[in-house]
Amino acid sequence: MKELRRLERGELAQLRRGLAGENVYWLGRLFAVTGYGDAGTRTREALQLLASLYALKPQANDEVQGEAPEDDTGEKAPEKGVTIGFLMAQVHLEQNRRNGRLPGEVSSTEKRFLGLLDADWEGLAYHLRQAVTLLNAQEQTPDWAELADDLLALSRSTAFGNRVRKKWAQDFYGQIGKAQAAMHKAAGKADATEDDAPPSTSTTPSNTPTHNDEEGEETL
Repeated sequence: MKELRRLERGELAQLRRGLAGENVYWLGRLFAVTGYGDAGTRTREALQLLASLYALKPQANDEVQGEAPEDDTGEKAPEKGVTIGFLMAQVHLEQNRRNGRLPGEVSSTEKRFLGLLDADWEGLAYHLRQAVTLLNAQEQTPDWAELADDLLALSRSTAFGNRVRKKWAQDFYGQIGKAQAAMHKAAGKADATEDDAPPSTSTTPSNTPTHNDEEGEETL
């Protein structure tokens, strides 16, 4: 990540075009500097994808470096690293809240997330670009170090890739579960408050005589 932060604007623009398949000739030099000069094809593809995603909004992560975002319950994100699944869950929950939907209802963000989970290696770049663009629009930025580890794992084998996808899914649906639990807890407190409220009393004095009018309605 240190080397990526040193890149100039023109180089970042080339990396962004790399997401569309354009060859970035100087990446070999960057890989050599970072110790990945002799890495296999899949590893180099994973690193190029990471660099291209970083180039979509390079300064955002630097501005919040070291700060873990809060989840929907107000708790800090786990220190182990913030995954794409965790961040997309925050966007999903905010989208549903803004549209008056429950946390567990399906949103367009969840559909995109499911597309990301189902993507094979060849389709991963497209779905990750969609995810990172969505996060940037909502002022959410990937944990680049965590994403680097995940992409390298995805490039190794199907078994490693499945572990990453499982972790993303657990983080995504775990946040939804927490939001639902918090909502139910708040609803329970509201019901308890209503149950504890004193019963309303009649404003009509019990010793006041009454009589019926012509239409049969009781009047004072």
